[in-house]
Amino acid sequence: MEIKEITDLNFKDEWNQFVGENSSPASFLQSWKWGKFRSQEFGEKILRLAVYENNELMSVAQFFQLALPLGRFYLFCPRGPVISKQVTSDKWQEIINLIISEIKKISKQEKNVFVRFELPDTMGFLLVPIDIGTRDGLFKIPKILIHSKNPENTLILDLSKSEEEILSAMHQKTRYNIRLAEKKGVKVKWQMENKNNNINKFYNLLQETAKRDKIKIFSKSYYEKLLNYFYYHSCKSRNPEKNMDPDFCQDDKEIILDDKTKNKNYNIKIALFFAEYQNKPLASIIVLGFGNTATYLHGGSSNENREVMPNYAIQWAAIKWAKEHGYLWYDFWGINNETKNGAWAGITRFKQGFVSKNTGKKINYQGAIDYILDKKWYNILKLGKILKFN
Repeated sequence: MEIKEITDLNFKDEWNQFVGENSSPASFLQSWKWGKFRSQEFGEKILRLAVYENNELMSVAQFFQLALPLGRFYLFCPRGPVISKQVTSDKWQEIINLIISEIKKISKQEKNVFVRFELPDTMGFLLVPIDIGTRDGLFKIPKILIHSKNPENTLILDLSKSEEEILSAMHQKTRYNIRLAEKKGVKVKWQMENKNNNINKFYNLLQETAKRDKIKIFSKSYYEKLLNYFYYHSCKSRNPEKNMDPDFCQDDKEIILDDKTKNKNYNIKIALFFAEYQNKPLASIIVLGFGNTATYLHGGSSNENREVMPNYAIQWAAIKWAKEHGYLWYDFWGINNETKNGAWAGITRFKQGFVSKNTGKKINYQGAIDYILDKKWYNILKLGKILKFN
C-alpha cells in the first residue's frame, strides 16, 4: 500500500464519490466541499490523505488543523477515515498505521500535539486501545475530558420506503400531530437563497430553543457563513404540495435527478425551512444533503402556538423534500442514549416518533479517539483540563 497527500483540485469529484459510496450515512464532514468551507470561512488548514493498493483507492481521510492554547494544534478527522467497503478486516489496521505514519512525518514541523479521530460506526477494530504508557498509542478519551463535536448517537430514516409506509410506521402521536398541523393551517416553506431577514428569523427561533432546552448553539455569524457558502436553490421544476408555498422558492441551476443519477449527487445542497402559522414563523430547520443522505443539521422553534405542532409539520416536509431529491437516508443528527434523562431527552423522544424498527435504525458512533504525537504537551493540556473544551 502507498499513501499520498491530495492537493490537486481535480481530485475533488473522485474524493466525493469515494466518500459518498463508502460511508453510510454519507459523511458530509469528510466531503471535499466541507473541507473547503471550513478552510475559506474559518481559516482552518486542511490535510487530505488517500491510501492506494495497486493503484486502487482504498481509503481517504480529511483532517482539520485546530488551535490549542500556547501556540499548539491538533488534527481532527470527523467521521473518518473513510475506508472502502471492499477492504477486508485484516487490511484495516494496515491502512490506519499508514495514515498515522504519514501524519507523524507531516506533524514534525506543525506543532501538532495529537490527532483526533471521530470513528465511523463500522470501524470497531480501532476500539482496542494500545497501552498509553508506550511512546505511541491510541487512547480512548474518558468522556469527562471531552465534549464530542458531533453526535455519538443518531437515528436515520429509510427514505426508500413510501410516504405511506413511513407515516404508518410512525408513533401514533407523531402521525396525529403531522395531520393536526396541516388541519390547523401550518404552512412549510423552503428556500435555498440566503437573505438577512431569513437568517434573523432562523436565529431568533434558535435562541428561543437554546434557552428553553438548555442547549448550546453557534454564533449567528456561523449560520450566516454556512447558508451563504452552500447557497443552492431547490425549487426549479418542482410542484410543492398544497401545504407548501411555491412563491417562497427561487429558480436556479437545479440538477434534476433521473433514475440514472439518483443518489449519485456528491455536491452539498443546503435548504432552509420555515413552518408558519397565520404568517408568523414558528419553527425553522437547516437540512444538508450529501451523497445518499440528507441531514437535519440545525433547528429551532418558538415558544408560541406550540399547540399547532409546527415542529412535526416541518420535519415531515423536510423528509418529503429529501425523498424528492433522491436521498436514501434522513439523518436526525443526534439523540440521547437515555431518553428519560438529560438535556436531549425531549428532543430524543420527538425524533424517535418518526422512526420505527421497520423504517430506520439507530447508529451508535464510537466517540473520539486520540493518537498522541507529543506526550509531554498532551499531558500538560489534559492535566490542565484544557482538552475538555475541544
